[in-house]
Amino acid sequence: MASRAGTVVTMPCPVDPMLATPGPLPADEERWSFEPKWDGFRAIVHTGGRRLRVISRRGTDLAGRLPELEPLAGVLAAGTTLDGELVVLGTDGRVDFEGMRRRGFGQAARGRLVFVAFDVLASAGEDVLAQRWETRRRMLADLGLDGPAWCMTPSYPGEGRTLFEATRAEGLEGVVAKRLDAPYRSGVRTAAWVKTKHFDRQWFDVLGVAPTPEERYALVLGFRGAGGVRYAGRVEWGFTRAHFEELAARARPTDGSPFGDWAPRGSIFFEPGIVAEVRYLAGSLLRHATLRSLAFDQSSQLAEAKERGRQIARQAG
Repeated sequence: MASRAGTVVTMPCPVDPMLATPGPLPADEERWSFEPKWDGFRAIVHTGGRRLRVISRRGTDLAGRLPELEPLAGVLAAGTTLDGELVVLGTDGRVDFEGMRRRGFGQAARGRLVFVAFDVLASAGEDVLAQRWETRRRMLADLGLDGPAWCMTPSYPGEGRTLFEATRAEGLEGVVAKRLDAPYRSGVRTAAWVKTKHFDRQWFDVLGVAPTPEERYALVLGFRGAGGVRYAGRVEWGFTRAHFEELAARARPTDGSPFGDWAPRGSIFFEPGIVAEVRYLAGSLLRHATLRSLAFDQSSQLAEAKERGRQIARQAG
């Protein structure tokens, strides 16, 4: 985009999205507005006459895979560019990330696809990147985005902590704080946008390890109990070479899979007695997960009981 405010935007390839910095909620809430953080695919939507482009973070045009969005080209003026999130809403109204992942790869998925717009970068051919966020927000509201597969995200000036608790109760990923005076800085991770996610920590039984496409290994985690083994997910982040070497020295491999006939190709499974403490996105199947620590010669139930005991002791002290 090589144009300035007041000139017509020619955009053979839409701009790279502005990125938020991870961190706590800003203390000076009066300088910020707060939005739900949607757990989907980031997308830049651009209208060029009757044609709609839906560009992913990786630069792929997803428009042909998302026919629900085609009518949006007739709603927006030519030369309009929006930033937002593609989500799939399940029958319960909650965001279904796995459904969105399938749609992003051109596969079928249950649920309703929605483009949730949260910023406007060009309006009817005018570049508005340099405008304050609150000005762009008013321009976005003036577009009247209320359709069968598109809407505008809600925003709450000065209400960060209230929204943070509300998004936790609704099972959303977290909150994004946006400074009221912030311009849009394409391709930049900036402190003018701050994302705060909901995370849980829990102990899981280490069932084994499995190779990743990047030729690393990830821990395979689950729960062992009287009813058998229940799969919980995998974790790669935080699983270092030192952890791998410790497992190699102390873990006892088994010949079979705890899941019967099913096993990821190249996986190695262990006998019971190894547990992992993992930090992960609340309400998810180990998404955005990071290994915190490993422990040996105990079960996940015992590790969780010990952790609850420590928490009670801290509260009592």
